[in-house]
Amino acid sequence: MPRLSSNLVYYGLSIGLMKGLSLIMLPIVSRYLTPAQMGQLELLTTLAIFVSLFVAAGLEDCLFRFAKCKADEKSVAASFYGWSLTFGSVFYLAAWFSSPKAAELIGNGITAVQLQIIWAGIALEGAITLPLALMRMRERAGLFFSFVIGRTFFQAGMTLYLLSQSASVTSILIASLSATVLQASALALWQAKAAGIRPRLKELRPIGIYGLPLLGSGLCMFALNGVDRWAIAHFDELSALGLYSVGAKFALATVLLMQPFGMWWRPQRFARLDQCPRDCSRILMTGLLLLAVMSASVICFAPVLMQWLMPENYSAAIAMAIAIALMFTLREAA
Repeated sequence: MPRLSSNLVYYGLSIGLMKGLSLIMLPIVSRYLTPAQMGQLELLTTLAIFVSLFVAAGLEDCLFRFAKCKADEKSVAASFYGWSLTFGSVFYLAAWFSSPKAAELIGNGITAVQLQIIWAGIALEGAITLPLALMRMRERAGLFFSFVIGRTFFQAGMTLYLLSQSASVTSILIASLSATVLQASALALWQAKAAGIRPRLKELRPIGIYGLPLLGSGLCMFALNGVDRWAIAHFDELSALGLYSVGAKFALATVLLMQPFGMWWRPQRFARLDQCPRDCSRILMTGLLLLAVMSASVICFAPVLMQWLMPENYSAAIAMAIAIALMFTLREAA
């Protein structure tokens, strides 16, 4: 229990500081960007989430599934990390040359340069998520905290600096990419020392039989939290998408408050299911109770915070935040 409590505190601080700083930055960024620019940023972010599902190929979940015992952990982690670099490199080469055509198809003022910045960050997705997942498996919560918070504060500082020089969506994208490259480089050094980097052909089979089917569930989740953005961008104005994205970011606290629980539970669930299935039932019921408390808190306090923090031209987002919080609650419960 002391070890579990310590891990939950570190994971909670990681998520709390990272997303808390993101919420603090939101009113600041909204003073530099119009609702239409916020809508464009949300459209780019949603596009990145969608494409990253294919690049990630379920490798993080594969690591949790196939590296359950200590004997296999090191070699499996090294192989999956190597394959993540391979998949990311192939994707980036293909995406770079297709960016002009993709920008033309997407429209809404999005440029090829913006897409190329987004693609670079997506290509490094596995190089970040897999070492962090390995830290969680080894219960190195303090080290996980250091890497996550270091990137968070660096990105926030870069965002403020670049926005002060040029108030544009591209400035925010460059700040994000800079933080991504820095974090991925530091994690690569840790990965090389902790497990190595050795892609092996034998790990392609687990990726195919376990990781790729998870892409289907990822696409279903995207349909619940992503397609709505594209629909708004297509049938309405970017300013409406900007208001919706602001409401969603405050409502997202429902999910974020549950993440420390999920970050501890996800790497443990297969081993617990093998050892003591009744533990799984008790843990999940505890999670549902936590979700009810967190959801009620967000619905009560999010409108107050939005009215206090956001500029007046974002006031229409308050009603959206309440509805989206209820949607997130049902999704988390499922």
